[in-house]
Amino acid sequence: MSNADHPELVEFMTAKTPIEAQIIAGVLAEADIPSYIPGGQLTDEFAVSQQVLGLQNVIISVRGTDLERARQAVAAARDLGEDSDS
Repeated sequence: MSNADHPELVEFMTAKTPIEAQIIAGVLAEADIPSYIPGGQLTDEFAVSQQVLGLQNVIISVRGTDLERARQAVAAARDLGEDSDS
């Protein structure tokens, strides 16, 4: 599945690692916002190795109609994290 296959999906943000992408996807899921990470079920060993080694950024997509809510959810999670660091 790709954004071309699902035109309602728009690029939301790019994570540096697959783990960061999964954390962001978890924040979105907690806010009831479905997300899509291309290659999340990769079977191509080369593509998997590139992501695991951090040589390839991970794009997180959401429906266009959820874009603003997704931004707010991630911003709120970051604010919460910054508050707990104090």
